[in-house]
Amino acid sequence: EHIEEVQIIVSETIGVGDRAGYYDAYGALSDVVQNHMLELMALIAMESPEKLHGDFVRVERARVLEKTRFEDGFNGQYIGYRDASGVKPGSTTETFSLLHLMIDNDRWRGVPFYLKTGKMLAKRETVIHIKFKAVDCPFTRSCPLESNWLTIRVAPEATFILTLNAKKPGKSNELVPIAMEFCHSCVYGQHETEAYETLLEEVMRGERSVSVRFDEIELSWKIIDVIRSRHIPLYFYEPGSQGPTQVETFEHKHDMRWRS
Repeated sequence: EHIEEVQIIVSETIGVGDRAGYYDAYGALSDVVQNHMLELMALIAMESPEKLHGDFVRVERARVLEKTRFEDGFNGQYIGYRDASGVKPGSTTETFSLLHLMIDNDRWRGVPFYLKTGKMLAKRETVIHIKFKAVDCPFTRSCPLESNWLTIRVAPEATFILTLNAKKPGKSNELVPIAMEFCHSCVYGQHETEAYETLLEEVMRGERSVSVRFDEIELSWKIIDVIRSRHIPLYFYEPGSQGPTQVETFEHKHDMRWRS
């Protein structure tokens, strides 16, 4: 009701390295979107489970994936990828993918989910941006207002950032965006538990929600199969850039802008 769009970004600054032979058979859709990105989307969009553990969580994630529909998108490949050892001549394997997905259930119907991932990009990050719908502007001088955003940054540093509009101190009726930030390492120190340490501990405790169930795997692969069947276009991009120049065309088409 109050969310305008959701952006999920998983970007890397490195290339395929010594994984080129493996990677060329799969690409970004199978290597990153199918597991990491659809899992993040399912966690964001799922209904509150009856209990916050085990199959209660996995059931709700599966329900999201079951209702997920591919709407639009394209792939990319960084220039120089075809020169890597193990890559087939003239390979059309994608190292970048940008997708527009919809979730056809009562809560999320009409709210676009934008997914973007790629190798050899300008920044390394795993982040979720949730954009809230604009509200009526109380002060004429401040219009139009920036939307409020909730940013959940997974990597390289775990943070939550809530960006709100606040009245600027003084007599002027001027609103400015302010960021309220929680930094995980700032509170708990630099020696926080690594991701795999947490995962192994949960496995030893018998916590099933940290793994995906077979129906989740099948549903996510069905989404990938639909995307591949559409034969979406492949564009090339310079290493160290934001991706193909067609990203800007996509933004104009969907009246959105990727949040950095």
